[in-house]
Amino acid sequence: MSTSVWSNAETQGIFFNLTMSYHRLSDVVWQSGDLVPLTSSPGSHSEPRNLFNTTDETFLQYKDYMLGYDRGIKMLDNRPRMRSEHSKSNDSTLNGYFGHSNGTEGKPKKQYDPPGDRLDKKDAINATEDRNSSGAESEDLPWHAFFTQEEIAKASRTKLAAWMASHCPTDSRRENLVAALQKHISVTTIGKCGELSCGRNHMDTYCYRWLASSHLFYLSFENALCDDYVTEKLWRPLEHGMVPVVYGGARYEDFLPFGSFINASKFKSAMHLAKYLVYLGNHPTAYLRHLQWRRFWRVRWPTPWCHLCSRLHQQQSAPSIVTLDSWWNSTATCYSPTMW
Repeated sequence: MSTSVWSNAETQGIFFNLTMSYHRLSDVVWQSGDLVPLTSSPGSHSEPRNLFNTTDETFLQYKDYMLGYDRGIKMLDNRPRMRSEHSKSNDSTLNGYFGHSNGTEGKPKKQYDPPGDRLDKKDAINATEDRNSSGAESEDLPWHAFFTQEEIAKASRTKLAAWMASHCPTDSRRENLVAALQKHISVTTIGKCGELSCGRNHMDTYCYRWLASSHLFYLSFENALCDDYVTEKLWRPLEHGMVPVVYGGARYEDFLPFGSFINASKFKSAMHLAKYLVYLGNHPTAYLRHLQWRRFWRVRWPTPWCHLCSRLHQQQSAPSIVTLDSWWNSTATCYSPTMW
């Protein structure tokens, strides 16, 4: 290996990509997490997926289910605010929408549009403290009747967003995005870049459990914006039931089901992103749309050495020699950060 290549990579602040091997094109190590169907065996060691399979039975069931979910939300939004015999008579129809869908055509809806400029800065910072005062769904609507107790508890968490980090400043300038969001919403910050601490290692599992008990969203901001670079910052909040707000160079839709994450890069500004998070915090059914994937998949933590062992036993038609220069130039493309 060329020493100059390693030195150059380290000076650019991107040495991580050589040592952590999160790249989905790596033949040796899996990405740090994976989603597998709930029906799969807990001890299964299937091959990793470089791309999310949109043709398998689980995804097709999920797509069909989400079409019905969107219809159910629309029906809830159009119901009278006061209870009546007429509104109660529609409960069975709503239950059908949320339980399953007969629709097989059309594409699932994208993210809900935030409610314009309805919320000001004060509303945003106190977004989850008084939902009804901010135009949230009224309690006379039986939205809670169509969700599990676990889902209701997750939608009822009182804090909006959390962020843990140990490196700052970073190539992605993620700390700038966090600061921009804090102008509009309250963000709990933990680690060397934050105000709070969690044990000896803020990345420990119990730190995520602690945050997940009270926070709706987790800011899954990577320290560099590189192709397919994804770390535990994405998989930990997914595992613990927070909705990840992602900011990185990966094509997240390639390996995650739609609706399971929120991509910060899709918003015009930090203010627009903050307003959308507030909107979801004030509307439980819209928020829970981002957690419905949990009815179909679970997070798996693959063992890289099992994959390595499997690769060593596979027959190769011809040996291949990959230099560090060719691997780096062909797989690692990084991008300049957005000015938030």
